Amino acid sequence: MIYSSKNLAFTLAEVLITLGIIGIVAAMTLPALTAKYQQHVLYSQFKKSYTNFQTAINSVNSENGVAYECYAFMSNGWNTSVTECEEFWTKVLSKYKILKECGFHNRSACTREDILPTYKTKAEVLAAGGSTNEAYPACIFPIGEQTGYYLSDGSLLYVYNYPNYNGNSITFGLDVNGKKGPNKWGYDFFFLTLYRKNIKSMTVGLTGICELIEKGGHTAEEMMQK
Repeated sequence: MIYSSKNLAFTLAEVLITLGIIGIVAAMTLPALTAKYQQHVLYSQFKKSYTNFQTAINSVNSENGVAYECYAFMSNGWNTSVTECEEFWTKVLSKYKILKECGFHNRSACTREDILPTYKTKAEVLAAGGSTNEAYPACIFPIGEQTGYYLSDGSLLYVYNYPNYNGNSITFGLDVNGKKGPNKWGYDFFFLTLYRKNIKSMTVGLTGICELIEKGGHTAEEMMQK
C-alpha cells in the first residue's frame, strides 16, 4: 500500500499537544539541572578559594621558619595560641591582591558599592532547619566585627582585627564568590578556624569547628570532597 504525504502529516492539535508535553517535562527538570550546575560551580569556587588561602598560610609559616602562634589545637581540652595573630594576618593578606577593603578596620574606605553581603544569624539559620558544629567553646560568629577583603580571585575574606587581634582572630570567614548569591552558610559562605591537630602538625584553615550550615548546605570538609 502506498501512503501519500498527506496521510503522514501531523495535525495542529497533535503538534500543540507534543509541544505542551515537552514544555511540562522541561519545566519539571530544568530547575533541578540548574541547581545541580550552580552547586558544581560553588564546589569549584570553594576549592579555588580554599587552595589559595592554604597556600598563603603555608607560605608565611614557611618564611617564618615555624608556624605563627595563631591557631587552636586540642590537648587535654581546647587550647589557643594567639600571640602572633596580628603579624600572621598581616603577612597572609600581603600574599593577596586586595581589590577593596571594608569593615571595622577601615570604615573610611567603604562606599555604597563596598557594602558587605548580609548573612543569616545563627538563630535564623537554626530556625530554618539549619545546623551548627560548635566543637570549639568560643564560636560566636562575629561577622559584624570583621573586616572584609575583596580579593582578586573573586572571593571575600573576613578577618577579625577590631578592636585588636585576640582569640577571635583564629576564626575567619570565606565567601567564595564575594557579593554574588546565594550568600548562605554552607553554600558559598564558610566560617573556618585556624587549627592544628597537635602542636607539631601543620596549621590548616579547613576543619569546621565553628561552622553554621543552612539547610541543604555542606561543611567545608564535604565541599573539599565533592
